[in-house]
Order: sequence, then structure tokens, then C-alpha cells
Amino acid sequence: MKKLLSIGEAAKLKGISVKALRYYEQQGILKPAYINPQNLYRYYTPEQLIIIEAIFLCLELDIPLKNFHQYVDEHNRLKIKEVLADGKKIAAVKYKKVKESLLRLESLSQYEKESGLADRDGREFTRRLRARQVLTVPWNSAYTDIKAYLKATTEVYLLSLKLGLTAFYQQGLVYIAEEGTVKRYAFLEIAPTKKTDKRLLTLPAGQYACKIVADKDSEDVHNELLANMNSGQIKFLVEADYYNFVLDGSPPPIEFQVLK
Repeated sequence: MKKLLSIGEAAKLKGISVKALRYYEQQGILKPAYINPQNLYRYYTPEQLIIIEAIFLCLELDIPLKNFHQYVDEHNRLKIKEVLADGKKIAAVKYKKVKESLLRLESLSQYEKESGLADRDGREFTRRLRARQVLTVPWNSAYTDIKAYLKATTEVYLLSLKLGLTAFYQQGLVYIAEEGTVKRYAFLEIAPTKKTDKRLLTLPAGQYACKIVADKDSEDVHNELLANMNSGQIKFLVEADYYNFVLDGSPPPIEFQVLK
């Protein structure tokens, strides 16, 4: 037994738990070199510690241990090139997700900062809004049709996933007066993208006349603004859910934004 290490010694040398070594054994990744038939104590050779290093590498690269065997050749050698290649692919996916999360957090932070400046008692105020890229689907339902609105916003969110776009938090309806007609869309703000798609629009930067109204009072404001748009007084109208971070289950207020 002089050349063998007990399970406790092997665990201590590699800085892991005995439980972890038992788990690797259960997975068929690292079987003990010898098991005492009388007391079932497990022993490992010093050379097997290299396998633990390989396991650590796979864990660090987020390679599932269930796939460990595919990286070991017929001579029991680790296919390090394949490990690193697959590890890079997994890391690239993780990096993309982290980058998207950071973009969403930055968007939410900016949204909170901008919203914090707003007067919430229904009075009109003016503020400058940055250009916003949005993904859209046509909107042909009544303003008060909540089911249609939820269906449309869900549709545009699923579309953003399909197109590989990073969705932000602001959503709502946008109305654009062009050539005597009013085009209507449900929209979801997304991270800036160079992709081209007819469903991608840019809400222009500029000074906006804004008003934040409780959801129950928003229909009258909507009807008034849409009438002004139909008469040519307004060219661009955004009606966005205004997230005030109140968690009481009530519908969020609506922020009306009219480009000046």
C-alpha cells in the first residue's frame, strides 16, 4: 500500500472533498486503483491525480462531466486539443450571455435614471430621449384589448430570441403618421444592432412632450392624442409601459411620449 493514497489523502492533496471523489467514481470518471474488500476503503495511485487535474480543467471550462469519456483516447490520454476547442465554444456562449446581461442592466439603470426625472402626477413635462432601436409587430387591435396587447408583446419578445437580439425592458405601442395614414406597432426595445430587418425601427432621439398616467386613466389621453395624430398635429407617438418598480400587482402606468 506504500504507493497508494487513501481517499482522504488524495482529496487533501488536490484540495477537494472526499464526497467529490466518490461522485467521480459514481460517474465512472475516476475509479479507485484499489478497494479493500474487507472495509471498502478506497485507494488511488499518485498518477491518478493527473485525472483530477483534467476533471478540474473540464469543470473550469464548463464541460459537462458526463462528456468526460469522449475526451479520453484509446491509450487513456486526455485529448487536450478537443477539450480546449470545446471549452472555447462554451466560453464564447457564456461571454455572449454575460454581455447581454450587462447591456440589459445598463439599459435598466439608464431607464431608472430617466424615469426618476419624470413628473408622475399626470402633468405634461419635456425631456430629451436618446434614439432607441425597437423590434416591432403590427398592432391592429383596440387600445383597451389587454389580451391582444399581451399576445403582441409576447410575440415580439419571442421574435427577438429567434433573431438573436438582446431584449431590453421597455415595451409598448408606437404610432407613426406617414402619407396620410397612421402606422401602428407593438414594440420591444432591443440593444443596438447592425442587423437589417423590416421589423426593426429606430425611435428618433429628440425632445419629447411626455405625460405619465395611471393605466385606468390612460384611455382618454390615448384617444385625445390619436385624434391629434389623425388631424395631422402629431407625427410620432409612443405609448410605453412605465415601470415604477411598485410590486403590488397593479398594471404599470403609461408614459405617453410625443416627439416635438
